[in-house]
Amino acid sequence: MAESTESFEITVLKFLSTKEDRRNGLKRFLELKLNSLSQPEDKIRRDALVLWLLEVQLAEFAELRRTGKQAFGEESSSTTEATPAEQQIKNMRQQIELFLARSNVLATVESSHYTTVVNVHLLQSEYERVLEVIQKQHLLELYYKHSPLLIEKIPTELIAAWIEEGKALVSDRLLPALYRCQDVSNTKMVTAALKYLNFVINENLASRAMHNFMISLCAEFKPEELLEYFEKYGYSKNSVPYDVDFALRVCIEKPGIFLY
Repeated sequence: MAESTESFEITVLKFLSTKEDRRNGLKRFLELKLNSLSQPEDKIRRDALVLWLLEVQLAEFAELRRTGKQAFGEESSSTTEATPAEQQIKNMRQQIELFLARSNVLATVESSHYTTVVNVHLLQSEYERVLEVIQKQHLLELYYKHSPLLIEKIPTELIAAWIEEGKALVSDRLLPALYRCQDVSNTKMVTAALKYLNFVINENLASRAMHNFMISLCAEFKPEELLEYFEKYGYSKNSVPYDVDFALRVCIEKPGIFLY
């Protein structure tokens, strides 16, 4: 295949237009092509193939995890043996790790494609390294995408990174991650969320939605701080930065909270 007289692009298009075993065929072709590029002048094409092959593998792994979760729900939970879907996921993960262990593969990825680097670290549950890549390169879209997971794994470190980015991040786009901090069993997440909320409020970066969430979180975990918060902004309904009806509703639902 890799030595075919047809052009590389035509061969790839054939794989992409074939429904059955499309991905396996493409992977095998890319691997053979990669192995055939051994000359120094082939470096650019070799690096591109490394990234492409890894993206194909990661996409397959993500798909297996999605279908594996569905299959696991249908399987009996009484057995401790791995289901076929779980075994597939394990095998795919091992394949990717073996590929990354090949000479120069990880170096190519790290120097060329940060999204792929992040996906590799996520695959290996290396959450601190995920944040390190995102933070070092100021990858704002990846903050928004991965913060809901990272805030559960490394909340203190993530919030410190958010604060360091300051105005560069749109705080409202971080709300999906902050909403995950409403779990009384994880005090680190609550503390981290309140730290960021206080930061954006003090820096005048907070939207009405942020102020409302601050009220909601304080009512649940720090009710003693609400009075100071309300007094800070006065009592004029037209000038406060939060939704007054929402604040009243929260206060009524939580006994012992000061009603202004």
